[in-house]
Amino acid sequence: NGYGFCEQCNELIAFERLLARPEANLCISCQNHADTKT
Repeated sequence: NGYGFCEQCNELIAFERLLARPEANLCISCQNHADTKT
C-alpha cells in the first residue's frame, strides 16, 4: 500500500481526487462511507 491507494480497500484513488486533495488516504467511496458513519 502506498501513495494513491486507499488505506481501507486498497483501490486506486481517483487522480482528480488526489489533485483536489493530495493528502487524501481514502478513495471517494470509503470517504463517503466514513462521512456517513459519524
